Amino acid sequence: MEMEPLRRRRDVLKHLYQRVKDWESFFLSPVDLQSLGIQVFQVRISDDGIIQSHPCFFFLPYPERVLQKYPLDTLRIGADDAEDSNEGSPVPHAIMTTVAHVPANHADQSLTIHEVRAIMNMMIIRTSNRPFRKYPIHPLLVLSYMGGQHGRIIQALFDGENLVLQYSQLWSFEDENTAPVELFIRYNISRPVGLESLDMGPGPKDGTLPLDSVAGRHEGRPRSEMWAQ
Repeated sequence: MEMEPLRRRRDVLKHLYQRVKDWESFFLSPVDLQSLGIQVFQVRISDDGIIQSHPCFFFLPYPERVLQKYPLDTLRIGADDAEDSNEGSPVPHAIMTTVAHVPANHADQSLTIHEVRAIMNMMIIRTSNRPFRKYPIHPLLVLSYMGGQHGRIIQALFDGENLVLQYSQLWSFEDENTAPVELFIRYNISRPVGLESLDMGPGPKDGTLPLDSVAGRHEGRPRSEMWAQ
């Protein structure tokens, strides 16, 4: 990537980070985030336990109903994991876990300042890291826990001009019989969708991103994980 797009990307992130840093409330509604220049959408989950992000940059290869019909061959999985761990072909995707000790009662229709700041910090780190500078977009999957016994999943995407956040509902872990433990585990081991020859540029005015711009190959595991307080 040429120096001018890199400088532009850095300036956009720096501007967004400063605006988020100065925010004083614990919670940011969709209207608040739009006013900060961040596009945000709440997304549903399918019957198969797949969050309907559009486009989706983190692939869940084993829905529950598929596992029931076709049990995993653990030897085969072990071989795939060894191949995926090859650091010679890093991808810009990252998976991050955040923990915020804030009450979850107002968070269902809003994001917390802790989530947004952690996302901004990670985006700055990833876009500044030499192996990932060449990529025009940077997808980030966030497993977010708050209030002691609640959590949600966020897919964040920065394309050099726009930061787009797509977040799930807020789930409760209070009842072990209904807690979505398996869902969070599956997303924690999800595989990134490849970004070969991808050049998205600035997003459309409505904030949507074209599915046909996403290459359909799986590149292996994300190379970065973070525990953020």
